Amino acid sequence: MMGIFFIGLIVILTLMIIGGSQYQNFQLVGVVLAPDHAASPAVSDLQKRFRKEQIGIAVVFILLFLLTQTTIFQGQRDFWQLILLFVYLVVAFLPMYQLHRKLTKLKQEKGWMYQSNKRLADLSVTREKGKAAPANYWVWLIWLLSWLPLGMVAIGGQGWEAWLPALVIPIVLIVLPLTYPATIRSRTPFISEDSDVAKHYMRHFERIHGIGYIALTLSVSLFFIGIMALMLWNPQSLLVIPLTLVFLVVITAIMLITFSRSRALLKEIADIQDWQMTDSQSKFVWGFYYNSEDSRLFVPKQFTGMGTTINAAHPAGKIILVVTGILIVALIIWVLVLTLATFQINITADTLAVDVPMYSIEVPLADIEAIELVEGPLEGVRTNGYGGQDKAYGYFTMEDYGSTRWYVYPDNDWYIELLLADTYDPQWLIYNEQTFEETEAVYQQLLDAWEAQ
Repeated sequence: MMGIFFIGLIVILTLMIIGGSQYQNFQLVGVVLAPDHAASPAVSDLQKRFRKEQIGIAVVFILLFLLTQTTIFQGQRDFWQLILLFVYLVVAFLPMYQLHRKLTKLKQEKGWMYQSNKRLADLSVTREKGKAAPANYWVWLIWLLSWLPLGMVAIGGQGWEAWLPALVIPIVLIVLPLTYPATIRSRTPFISEDSDVAKHYMRHFERIHGIGYIALTLSVSLFFIGIMALMLWNPQSLLVIPLTLVFLVVITAIMLITFSRSRALLKEIADIQDWQMTDSQSKFVWGFYYNSEDSRLFVPKQFTGMGTTINAAHPAGKIILVVTGILIVALIIWVLVLTLATFQINITADTLAVDVPMYSIEVPLADIEAIELVEGPLEGVRTNGYGGQDKAYGYFTMEDYGSTRWYVYPDNDWYIELLLADTYDPQWLIYNEQTFEETEAVYQQLLDAWEAQ
């Protein structure tokens, strides 16, 4: 199932990258181009090469993911698949960055340089900015939906492991309504001498992207509500993986529809002869938008044209990027450590101990109320810990058990159930080794030590 998820993720991300690199708002991956220049054979050839590169990268990484499913990587599949995913995200971005540089060079070679020393403005158009898109309160109302998981947890009387993600969801998603105004007030490099034409374009462009942004916000909120609902009321379900894929398909469809409507809008005014193009002052450092002359903190995404990003030249933007970078690096290291960690059991005359990073436990044998060797399959949903193809440990929720503590290799359907004294939370401890024989040997050793108490 996880292999299908990773393959589906690569396919969806490839479609998003290709769709987001289309010509819209008079820009192609952040490079300002007049319509006739954007339709030139030289630009078309660069776009075709870019699409082929993205498809080729996707095929290579899908084959590599399939290779990790073989027995050669058994025991370390999770680690190598995460490495491949991180590498794919970097490799898939490089062609887009190269396309931006090639288009910039092509503009210079062809002499496609527009008004760059002055900014043209039509005050009648400027006064209309932000009025055509749906009002801000729609995004805030949708954001209020992200508080529903907290109410679901309160009604269900769940433990702290459910309260934490339910509280984090609205805190993280508040960035969506905060950045909405920057999205709908995106600066266009196009100005016509005809104010009516300029207003028509600006109004429709704002409305198209405003509706698209609201649809994305709604999809994100509903996705997290669905995840929390599965965690609380159907924890043994494996629907979380198809739900995630459906969510990615939906947001990809929203983006592609938005881009298609933007291109259709350009065609409506394609017969205009009085183009007044102004070159964007966008600058990029390592792929980040960096423009000290731009006073905005949140700016429309330059490459995809949908959503917002950070201006790395803004003082607050530098702080946000540094903090975000530290958190991302720490998260990557933490996840990789979890994928490589192994758990070991140690049974003495009076104590049972399981050692694993962050989730070790030591239990006196006198606190064990029952021990049983059971055949699976074992089904549950991780609430805190690590759950992958090769191993799972930490806190998991099971339908008939509630909260449990796992130290499990999923490829082995035999496991040891331990019921601990009611002073422990959770009371259930599930453990196995990679084979039935090893699990049976641990069970017998543990049973002998327990009965000897």
